Amino acid sequence: MDDRENLRRLAADYYVRDLSDEELNVLENALRADDELRRYFMDAGGDEWLMRLVHKTPAKIIHFEPRHKQLARIRKIAASVAVILTLGLLYVSQHTAIENKLAEVAINAEPIASVAVVIPSEHSGISAVHNGRVRQLKFGSSLFSGDRIVIPGSCALTFSYRNEDTVIELGEDSVVSIHDRSGAKLIQLNRGELSADVAKQTPGKPMQVKTHDAAITVVGTSFEVIAREYTRLAVSSGLVKFTAFHDGNTIEVSAGKTVSSIEQKEGEKDLHRVVRLNPVHDEMYNRGEIQGLLYVDAQRNAFSLLKFDLENFEGEIASATLRLRAVQRNDDEWGNGTFRVSTLPPETDIKRVLKTVRTDIGQFTGRVDAGNDLVIQLDPAQLKPGLNALVVSQDKGGNDCWFSSSEGVAAPELELLIESNSGEFR
Repeated sequence: MDDRENLRRLAADYYVRDLSDEELNVLENALRADDELRRYFMDAGGDEWLMRLVHKTPAKIIHFEPRHKQLARIRKIAASVAVILTLGLLYVSQHTAIENKLAEVAINAEPIASVAVVIPSEHSGISAVHNGRVRQLKFGSSLFSGDRIVIPGSCALTFSYRNEDTVIELGEDSVVSIHDRSGAKLIQLNRGELSADVAKQTPGKPMQVKTHDAAITVVGTSFEVIAREYTRLAVSSGLVKFTAFHDGNTIEVSAGKTVSSIEQKEGEKDLHRVVRLNPVHDEMYNRGEIQGLLYVDAQRNAFSLLKFDLENFEGEIASATLRLRAVQRNDDEWGNGTFRVSTLPPETDIKRVLKTVRTDIGQFTGRVDAGNDLVIQLDPAQLKPGLNALVVSQDKGGNDCWFSSSEGVAAPELELLIESNSGEFR
């Protein structure tokens, strides 16, 4: 990794970890001498500011001892960024719709992608920053090379590249920049979670995903990247090249395998497999029996019961995701509020659910429209071998929602990521 890449990484690390005295001195001297690095540092500061003040997400706060007098200049730069963005936000809040349009027109470039799904669909607070101008993103919004996408907690966004079947899903609390370099796609995942289904790319122009400590190169595959304290890659299909910046080694990661930037050694890969299950039984309570449908509504005390049969997997469940397809019934085209998933003894009959102690294992707050999936991340430690009973309910204050049952247009699905382990699944 060259000196410039090292300095950019150091500038990004300033916001996520405590730098040593030596690193702080290097960063201060570099910021004084390099205009481009200074702009990058200010952009990174802007991302932190957006997450903390606009999206109400707790930000990383680094405390320095008084002896760090050399930080005064860096602090002034960061403070200036916050002041500028604050003034900008006061203006944008009064002219959001106009500013969004003006921001797109001002870019003066062809879009490279468009937003396909926003969760929740309204008032999500998901934004894009381009050349200092902030615009709110919604379904159908255009995305441009150079956009920095900021996604707050309890939100998600999916976008698709134009003229090809490449789809990118971004999870909550994520900051992502997208670039097009003469047809080669570059995604900078500053933090958060990203899943990609990548169509075959033009020869010599692979897609690349970079984090603060790793790079992933793909020509056509499906994979997931999580960038927090370190980077973790899981490949569902195809072949991906993975480079950890700390040692510069590059390995090839094939389908069904994972690797991380801190554990990566050439030739070592951790097996995993994705298991997708449909319920062996599903029904709803307090709405009778309606073919192909499930229902949740706090006001009517209506909920749905789903039972999944988990075989004894070799390995440990790393993650669990429940997906329910929202459907239209009569005039009901969407639902919103807090949707909650709880577990209870597997033998529980639906008539006894209200009298049985339940354990919450996942929730989602927001809106889901007919035709879209309600996606809820579950606590994998609460899932056991054999039959598992899950109750899907809604907190008071939300709008009711209809979902497809196993007999409907799209059966409920429980997706498990199973990692290899010396022991059995527990």
